[in-house]
Amino acid sequence: MQSLLRSAVVGCLVVVAAAAVGCASGESSGTPAVGGGTSIGGSGTGASGGTSGTGGSSVGGGAGTDGGAGTGGGWPGECSGAAEQPCYGGPAGTEGVGECKAGKQVCENGKWSACQGEVIPADETCDKRDNDCDGLEDEDQGQTTCGKGACQVTVENCVAGVAQTCTPKQGSATEQCDGTDDNCDGQVDEGCSCTNGQTQACYTGAPATKNVGECSAGTQTCSGGKWGTCSGEQLPVAEKCNGLDDDCDGQTDEGNPQGGQTCNTGKQGACGAGTTACQNSTLVCNQNVQPSAEICDGVDNNCNGSADEGNPGSGQTCSTGKLGVCSAGTTQCQSGGIVCAQNVQPSTETCDGADNNCNGNVDEGCNCLNGTTQGCYTGAPGTQGVGQCKAGTQTCTNGNWGACTGQVIPTTETCNAKDDNCNGSTDENNPGGGGGCTTGLPGICSAGSYQCQGGSLQCVQSQQAAPSDTCGNNQDDNCNGQVDENCGCPHDVCSAGVALPNGCDAATGNCVSKVCAVDSYCCSGSWDSICVSEVRTVCKSLKCSESQGSCAHTLCVTGTQLVSGCDSAKANCVSAICAADSYCCTYGWDSYCVSEVASVCANGYNCL
Repeated sequence: MQSLLRSAVVGCLVVVAAAAVGCASGESSGTPAVGGGTSIGGSGTGASGGTSGTGGSSVGGGAGTDGGAGTGGGWPGECSGAAEQPCYGGPAGTEGVGECKAGKQVCENGKWSACQGEVIPADETCDKRDNDCDGLEDEDQGQTTCGKGACQVTVENCVAGVAQTCTPKQGSATEQCDGTDDNCDGQVDEGCSCTNGQTQACYTGAPATKNVGECSAGTQTCSGGKWGTCSGEQLPVAEKCNGLDDDCDGQTDEGNPQGGQTCNTGKQGACGAGTTACQNSTLVCNQNVQPSAEICDGVDNNCNGSADEGNPGSGQTCSTGKLGVCSAGTTQCQSGGIVCAQNVQPSTETCDGADNNCNGNVDEGCNCLNGTTQGCYTGAPGTQGVGQCKAGTQTCTNGNWGACTGQVIPTTETCNAKDDNCNGSTDENNPGGGGGCTTGLPGICSAGSYQCQGGSLQCVQSQQAAPSDTCGNNQDDNCNGQVDENCGCPHDVCSAGVALPNGCDAATGNCVSKVCAVDSYCCSGSWDSICVSEVRTVCKSLKCSESQGSCAHTLCVTGTQLVSGCDSAKANCVSAICAADSYCCTYGWDSYCVSEVASVCANGYNCL
């Protein structure tokens, strides 16, 4: 993985480094961005300043390895409000592995910000962490050898996450002339005398590695009385994946020698990226990621030879940043990034509560929203909700309110037990009534008038039945179908008799001048007694003079007494009395003549 972060794959060749997103265009030259290409839409600037890939409008644009901002920039107003979304600019298959994790973008002024907080693959360091996000910690840190001859030491550069320091051993002060570099100056047995042509075994490596693994001694030859260089020896070298102990530490292929390098598995898509590993003395290319569901990143995630097929990540609601209905969009996967495609194009305003022409104004020129309704009432103020009156409804059509339908406004009051004119009263002023009608009853009860009662016109009799008929008026006063029944008593008949002279009331001593009839008077079908006082002295055709007082019923009034009368037939004076006043009998004045008088006056007066 270290080499992945350092290597340059010219022209986006199909090797592991080609998984770096960002070479969507301009592939003929430049170093592609490692991991800085498509996150959620758009390409990023490469780690080494290489050519960034281009793509469609993207949501934010992933950051490059060195923090380069994604290119493409997204569509105008690609977000709104305080929206957030995840982002990741590392190579496919590394997110969530080791230290690598996604960050987030926030919406700022309608644009997605740079990817914040993400961690993408970096060079592996000795910290007990998987910095390059390949699933291994502190791999490929190697060994360091220091010192010469007997002082030589080889240490692992990283042990348990701690970097190691290589410190040579302390050598001998002088050579021991034993075929070993005892004083650790890189020479063997210098200063030791020898015979020209003489040879001896020699070894300049660490004594502990001599004859271990592939390490073996060489040969020195004496020349000019001094030992020459050691030739033919095999010193420790870096371990290789070959089944041999190259570093002469007694172990074979330890530490995954030559492993951790980028390689190509030969498979399609993301499955082509691999990492070398030493297995069974053979260097193999292990696949980094397994096939996964396709996402919109320009990578063939499911390793079927096609990238982003099926439009992954599409179908989500998004905002284009435009005005009105043009702001609504749907995500689509284009060129390895999610773009927001506008759902509808501008159109003429239709008074529907939306900015159809996308100019920032809603329903300009409209009085109302089509299809909406509101209450309406055209009746007089104060009548709505009173009696039968109620509001109606009007509906908005083509931006204007229609007619008010369903309302009930005041009308002329009719006899229906309802408040038609909506004034709070029902059937007031006898609506429709007042005309004459016949009740169907006999006598005076037959005449009636129409009256509004209980919500309908009823024929109501104008007069109520009297207790009894009034004699002589030729009417059925008691409404029993008979006229003047029981009216057999005499009227205007004078009979002989004596008059009562003036005298005094024995009981009270008052002077009286009264005459009381012996016979009762028939009035309205019943008999009544009458007392008369003021009379004329001469009868005129048996008729009394003009009325001189009030209508009397059993009442005696003061006046002059009549002492004689005339027989109209014989023109002779008779002993008869006629009342000076007419007698009041219910419906009119009648005259009455009396002859015999009673011994007691009505109202308690005694006749004397």
